[in-house]
Amino acid sequence: MNKDEIRESFSNIKVGRSEGVKAPHKPLLILFALGKCSHGEERLISYHEVKWELGQLLKTFGGSQKIPRAHYPFWRLHNDNIWVLTDTENVRETSSGDASEKDLITHNVSGGFQEEIYQYLQARPLFLQEISSMTLHNYFPENKWDSILDAVRLPH
Repeated sequence: MNKDEIRESFSNIKVGRSEGVKAPHKPLLILFALGKCSHGEERLISYHEVKWELGQLLKTFGGSQKIPRAHYPFWRLHNDNIWVLTDTENVRETSSGDASEKDLITHNVSGGFQEEIYQYLQARPLFLQEISSMTLHNYFPENKWDSILDAVRLPH
């Protein structure tokens, strides 16, 4: 993938809407993973870690949702061609195509950016920053940008 293809992939993620407002779940997961990438951390992140970290982000920046549901974006993001999942062969899906959260934990499923995307972003910090800025701009009000960047450990 080249720079334009990667940019397009990130700009075309499918997000849910509630009363006309874009759901922050996938964008927060993307920003969380970009933060890890920018610090040279492992590409694949266990669902157990995502559940905790993304859950905190959703509580803080996720709007009115009472119970954060981190397993939905973790599972669904692989449909957007930027995210991969490991160890999914024994994960049961619901009738709507979502994963059983219990199975994600039991089978130690991990997820992360596609290897090629991860390597590209890690080697190009300014492009990684462009993708994070684009994600913030597309899905969050400007008054939350600094707080979100701090929470996911990305530069301003």
